[in-house]
Amino acid sequence: MFLREALLCQSIPEAPADVDFFTQFVQDVTAVHNTARDRLEVHATQVSCKNCHVLTDPIGLGLENFDGIGKFRTAENDAPIDVSGEFDGRAFTSPAELGQAFADNPQLTACPVQNLYRYAVGRKQTSGERLCCVISRMRLQSAVTRCPR
Repeated sequence: MFLREALLCQSIPEAPADVDFFTQFVQDVTAVHNTARDRLEVHATQVSCKNCHVLTDPIGLGLENFDGIGKFRTAENDAPIDVSGEFDGRAFTSPAELGQAFADNPQLTACPVQNLYRYAVGRKQTSGERLCCVISRMRLQSAVTRCPR
């Protein structure tokens, strides 16, 4: 959620109030949910969950090779981790490819400039100040394209 909200300025809706996180995984005692992908597939079947998870799951699952403290892993609970997915219409098969898809997103320069401006002045920009953000974004984009990859 952080990547979409803070770096792309996209809003992720709150989870529905009636979601029971516990029973979603205990109802079928024969089901095996070894990996995060297995557990999150449960949400894909529920309309109230799917709308948010379609935005958040590809990023999270694309980074699933890294555990909670950032250690690289290839398996979770003895099951192989599948990090492939699609980010805003672009397929990826590794965290590096996800990172490149993210880096190529045009919002990646616009949103941080907007957030930095808001932080610096302590409020949202006014309509007259939007031009300042556009110019700053263009300068940032120019600088980024000059940096070697």
